[in-house]
Amino acid sequence: MKPFLFLFLVLQLVVCPLRGQALQKKKVEIENYSLWSDIRLNGVSPEGKWVSYLLAYDSGKDTLFVKSTTSDKVYNFTGINHYQFLEKERFVSLSNGDLNILNLKNGSSKNISDVKNYSYSAETDQLVILVQHGNNSTLRIIDSKDNLVKKMESISFFLLSPDGRKIVYVSKSENLSSLGILELKSGFPQKTLIEKSPENWDYFAWKQSIAFSFLRRYNQDSQASISYYNFEENALFVFNPLLENAFPKNKLITNDFRYPITISSDLKRVFFCIKPLSDGKKAKIKTDPEIWYTKTKQIYSQQQKSEPFSDKPSLAVWFPLTGKFEVISSEDFSDVLLTGDQHYALLSDPLAHEPGLEYDAPRDFYLKNLTTGKQEFLVKNIKDFRRSILPSPTGKYIAYFSEDNWWVYNISKKSHKNITEKINTVFSGLAANMDLSYPFGNPGWTDGDSEILLYDRYDIWAVKPDGAFRRLTSGQKKQIQFRFAYNLGGNFRLDNYDGCISSTIKISKGAILDAEGSDLKSGYFEWNETNKEQPIVYEPASISQIHFIKETNSYIYQTQDFNRSPSLVYKAVDRTPYIFFESNKHQSGYYWGHSEHIDYKNSKGSSLRAGLYYPACYDPKKKYPMIVHIYEKQSQKIHKYYKPTLFEAAGFNPAVLSLEGYFVLCPDIEYETGKTGESALDCVTAATSAVIEKGLVDPDKIGLMGHSFGGYETAYISGKTDIFAASVAGAAPIDLNSFYHAINWRTGKPHMIKFNIGQFRLGVSAYEMPLTYLNNSPLNNVENINKPLLFWSGKNDQQVDWHQSIELYLAMHRLEKNNIMLLYPEEEHSFSDPYNQKDLSIRILQWFNHFLKNEKAFEWIENRG
Repeated sequence: MKPFLFLFLVLQLVVCPLRGQALQKKKVEIENYSLWSDIRLNGVSPEGKWVSYLLAYDSGKDTLFVKSTTSDKVYNFTGINHYQFLEKERFVSLSNGDLNILNLKNGSSKNISDVKNYSYSAETDQLVILVQHGNNSTLRIIDSKDNLVKKMESISFFLLSPDGRKIVYVSKSENLSSLGILELKSGFPQKTLIEKSPENWDYFAWKQSIAFSFLRRYNQDSQASISYYNFEENALFVFNPLLENAFPKNKLITNDFRYPITISSDLKRVFFCIKPLSDGKKAKIKTDPEIWYTKTKQIYSQQQKSEPFSDKPSLAVWFPLTGKFEVISSEDFSDVLLTGDQHYALLSDPLAHEPGLEYDAPRDFYLKNLTTGKQEFLVKNIKDFRRSILPSPTGKYIAYFSEDNWWVYNISKKSHKNITEKINTVFSGLAANMDLSYPFGNPGWTDGDSEILLYDRYDIWAVKPDGAFRRLTSGQKKQIQFRFAYNLGGNFRLDNYDGCISSTIKISKGAILDAEGSDLKSGYFEWNETNKEQPIVYEPASISQIHFIKETNSYIYQTQDFNRSPSLVYKAVDRTPYIFFESNKHQSGYYWGHSEHIDYKNSKGSSLRAGLYYPACYDPKKKYPMIVHIYEKQSQKIHKYYKPTLFEAAGFNPAVLSLEGYFVLCPDIEYETGKTGESALDCVTAATSAVIEKGLVDPDKIGLMGHSFGGYETAYISGKTDIFAASVAGAAPIDLNSFYHAINWRTGKPHMIKFNIGQFRLGVSAYEMPLTYLNNSPLNNVENINKPLLFWSGKNDQQVDWHQSIELYLAMHRLEKNNIMLLYPEEEHSFSDPYNQKDLSIRILQWFNHFLKNEKAFEWIENRG
């Protein structure tokens, strides 16, 4: 075990006024932090009478609880791998091969050992369990009363159908396999499809419980065949690539998570993955040089992080009823997604517009008819394609976002239509960390591809393919952003090989909407065609994880605030909601701070907002030290609860700072292109001044901190103003010119993509306007850093090269500045080792406590000179 260097943290005793309280509360000490836990709501029983939630502690002693929503009854579990609620108030869990079926009403349970796998059929209320005893495996079916109703020996594999009415299974006997179907109904009728074969079968995939497909091979190294069984046809079809002239000679059938075996909705096509055979190329010798060509689409490091396009798996399609086969994607068009009916494929070349200025270069798309094989150009220059090009669910249309509008391509008519040009709103905005406009979103279509559902900043719109439109919500008027949160009768967009496909959202059945207000309230609204949006819960708190229980027309959700630990709430329609579980109840015995937002204006007159966290046991007669934390926009987090912990990846926890007697300010920052550093300086000093004017803080005892891009801003501001008595910058870019010419070794991509239109928002390259890069670099103002600056980095940081911190250190050393750098040898951009997380958090506290609270300096600070 790694020894922990204990760093003593001298904490001042905080005396708080009683203010009429019957009992004196206590100050939270660091040794008390272990009492706190995080909560995660995992599931709700079908009837809504029980919930499961996980409590996670710094000690690692995580516990899963199953609790009643109507009483104090609760069960707890540790170390379980899989679990779920069953009908009739039952709960099944699997832990290290032990399956437990718990009756939640009376506490009785049934245990089955040596369980390899299980599935639950909600349709028949039966558990299908695979038990492994040595070399023998048994399939058992348990009914709703926990009685064994069916047993089958020598079963090595099973897969439940989507409707829960049947299973496909594999049985083993004397190294031979048989494949069969078992129906989960009276008598359990069986049918054998393949009997006593030497083949191995895997990667089974169901479709609509009517058909399934799977791979078959003699061993892992042999060429695989693919089989397809259709219950309506009552036939088993086989595609053997060795007998197919059209099958590429240098390829083999395999399974890949990107291209899993899939059966089309009309049950006429099977899609699967093929990949190149190993070419047996000579392994590179350690002394061989890396060859970096300058005139390539991707730089060498990026090529190493991504699969060579010549080696990338391809998607293929097989028509079992006719025997036709075709390879869909290729080295030239390596990325693929399908239309909703799987009759067409959308193909693109990821490198066509490389090298580009964006994180992912724009795409040109081509449409391929899978029946005829004909390929035609569709649309060019689609940015952020996973959000911006989406086939409709039934396959009639392809929606795409271009020139700040949504367009629809009618496949049968081969026509393009701008469907939003006449709507008086904007369907795109600046994406996080980007100075580039991206669509707010397209969550799906209504039934039959009748209308596409689109988001603007606040509202949800329903737009027909001919451009007729209607606004579903009144978010702009209420200054509330509405988004689909719980989709009644359907799913949200789904993965579609290399892209996404829109889902069907049955708004005729109503919907639950997520709501976030400009006043920083949050919650959920119920929406229907008649009454539009009506609040379920909407308040100044962080409301999340809603569950709708259809049977009782009720809701379960989680609520929290900065000073209120997460609670689970049950709300029935037209009834007062009640809390049935409150985490960290012991907090009521300790002093705690609270949060609020403040409004301020920068020098440009822009109205901005900041989150302000008060110190625990705030006394209005005192002036407190304050720490300003910066990174883009943070005001929306003021209702988030933070458990006190020193195990933070970047050393910042507003609850810890509040408990240590600090105000914490988190201002939103508005950026002007080409003036990133100056924009941060302007907004941060304006927000700080706004708090000073309130008379809450000591203007001589204000600190500044940030990590990554926030670390860059901290280092820049430290060289531009002396209003901050001490600062901490973590993993910060320091010299924008050298950082521009550096590589993100985690992705292999050059950092250049962050500057023109990325997070640094400089608008030009380093060659067009080098002074812009110089003026925005913290390194350019090192001589003006007059207040103590602690900066830190991980020496295995793949994202922001730790040599950026070295540049700052060398400049300060040369200028004889009195500052400190911390380097952690095995850490990356954000720390993962708990020892280092705690060490960093404590050192940051010691740094600020010394310079902002006049506490005695620890030796490592005193030795700075």
